[in-house]
Amino acid sequence: MHASSSSPEDRGGRWVVAQFVLMALVLVGGWLPPGWPGAADRVLPSIGAVCSLLGLLLAAWAWRTLERAATAYPRPREDGRLIETGPYEYVRHPIYSAGLLFFAGYALATSPTAFVPLLALALLWRNKAALEEELLAERYEYRDYRARVPGAFVPRPGSASPSVD
Repeated sequence: MHASSSSPEDRGGRWVVAQFVLMALVLVGGWLPPGWPGAADRVLPSIGAVCSLLGLLLAAWAWRTLERAATAYPRPREDGRLIETGPYEYVRHPIYSAGLLFFAGYALATSPTAFVPLLALALLWRNKAALEEELLAERYEYRDYRARVPGAFVPRPGSASPSVD
C-alpha cells in the first residue's frame, strides 16, 4: 500500500498539496516562452479554449455528482458513498480527466512550456487515483464497479453498459 495510506488519520494531504503546486506550475508555464510558432499561434488558442471549457464543465458535473462524497483527499469521506452515476458511469476518475482536459487546453492556448508540469501532474494524478482505488476497495464493492467501468480516465468499451430493467 502507498505511504500516504498508512494510518486512518492521514487523509492524504501531501497528495493534495503536490497537485495544487503542480497545477500552479502549469499556470505559470503558460506565461513562459516559447509561445506557439507561426500558424499554430492562431489556431491552438481556440482549440485550447474549447478544451478548457469542456474540462470545466466535466469537472463541475463530476463534483456535483459526488455530492457529500466529494473530497480533494485520496481517502474517502467517512460519510461518503461509492458514486456510480453521472460521469462515473463512463470513467472512474472524471475529475482528473476534466483537470487534464482543462490544463491541456490551457497549455494549447498559451505555451508549450505548460506541458512540462502538466506531464508531472498527470503522473501524480495517475498515482493518486491508484491509491484512491485501494482505499475505496477497502470500504466499498469497488472491484465490481471497476469491472463495470474499465476506464480510469478515458471511457473504454464496456463502460456505461445499458442497464436491464
